Amino acid sequence: MNCNKDKNIISGDDVKPVLQARSIFYKLFSDFFYDILEDNSLLDHLFASLNTLEQMLAMRCDDPVLEDAFQVIREELSNRNEIEHKLAREYTSSFLLGGYSVNLSASPYFSPTGTMYQEERSEVKNIYISSGLKLNTNKKIPEDHLALELYYMHYMANRDMSVIDDKSKLINSFRSQADFMENNVYPLVYAVTKASEKKRNTGFYMSLLIILKEFVKQDTETVNCLISDEEELCLD
Repeated sequence: MNCNKDKNIISGDDVKPVLQARSIFYKLFSDFFYDILEDNSLLDHLFASLNTLEQMLAMRCDDPVLEDAFQVIREELSNRNEIEHKLAREYTSSFLLGGYSVNLSASPYFSPTGTMYQEERSEVKNIYISSGLKLNTNKKIPEDHLALELYYMHYMANRDMSVIDDKSKLINSFRSQADFMENNVYPLVYAVTKASEKKRNTGFYMSLLIILKEFVKQDTETVNCLISDEEELCLD
């Protein structure tokens, strides 16, 4: 794998589209990992966004595993007559069968007890509250669930659009997001991906995890680039 961590793809005119793309993709990933797929329009959205996402990640990472993951997603999406039922079965077997499946919450991976609803949940809950995020969900899942952590990133990217001309607020927001990605989102995505590999999971959701892991990794690099120079925001 040949990933160029130092390549800066951000220019002055690119900041707003980057913020928009971050918001869109984090929301898309959040929706897919939130529950069994019920909104079929998500499949259309993913299909329409796939080439853009692949091109964006390929600019800084040449990885055959990542290429294969995109190919699996395309093949799955090409069979729309069966995909809804297939994804429902795959999500259930991958994430909803207790000890037989992979947990999507952080506490079981990082708490000393290895159980749900531990300090990791309280930590992210306080972060959500301090940012002004109010979670309106009918599904009882803990705040440290992967889908909700991804939704928080979508929320923050959206909020950045309203302060794009306020350098101080934007920098503070980027710092908060970089910290959250490095300490919460990426470790959880990595843990879920590794657990899925140990379960020998394959198919749509395994491929989506591989893509998500690279997306979060690159997004962390991008945000750190944006805050590395407070005066220039990495802008030429």
